[in-house]
Amino acid sequence: MKKSLIFILIPSCMLLIVSCSKYKKTKKDNNNYIHKIIPYNSQSEDSISYELWYATAFLLPESEIPQVPQINEMEQILSEKLQSFKDSLLYSVKNGKIPLIQDNKGRNISPLIKDYIKSGDVNSYCKLSAYSPPTVSFYMAEIYNFTPAYTNTFYGLLKYSKRINPDENFNEYLLKFLRKEDQDLAIYSLIKSYKKGNIDEAKILAYYFREGLYFNKDIDVANVLDSIYENKLPLIESE
Repeated sequence: MKKSLIFILIPSCMLLIVSCSKYKKTKKDNNNYIHKIIPYNSQSEDSISYELWYATAFLLPESEIPQVPQINEMEQILSEKLQSFKDSLLYSVKNGKIPLIQDNKGRNISPLIKDYIKSGDVNSYCKLSAYSPPTVSFYMAEIYNFTPAYTNTFYGLLKYSKRINPDENFNEYLLKFLRKEDQDLAIYSLIKSYKKGNIDEAKILAYYFREGLYFNKDIDVANVLDSIYENKLPLIESE
């Protein structure tokens, strides 16, 4: 049975942190992304949290992300297909329709989450993103153009798919236990994450194209994406 996740609480940032931990910053990065988003969250770079730095320091400039026509085409299709769904979701989050959210000590942190929804404080979002539902992450991504929140949306939805049937043995990237709208939202968020600088997503996209999941099966595109993922290493400063 497929279920809606509109108001489901899912920790959604941990995989992002793990995926970044093995890389060092590029010499030329110099936290350019952080400089770009400071107006949303702080008065000076000194006040940037470790969580915010870690979520953004490994993103590449969008201009360095290889463009894949089939991915661009799917982004356009999903953007149009999801328009009403996205509008409804964003409206609900904007108007405070989120569940009671507690941290690991049982404290109600819903007011804190509502604060950064209203203010666009991505510094606070990064500190609490482990507790933010995918709907909130998607809001932060769409309204405040914050790339890591797209990543968190995808992984949050992926985790929810696994939680519905945790004992079933299936591929780690499968979204089959989500309803169709949520599957589409996950793929849309994955595409946006990739195109906005998270080159690690090329590995997952390659798998989907190779298996014909959520995209038309295309081995050539899968090979291109595998190559993009494997060739990212020269972009990272070596030890």
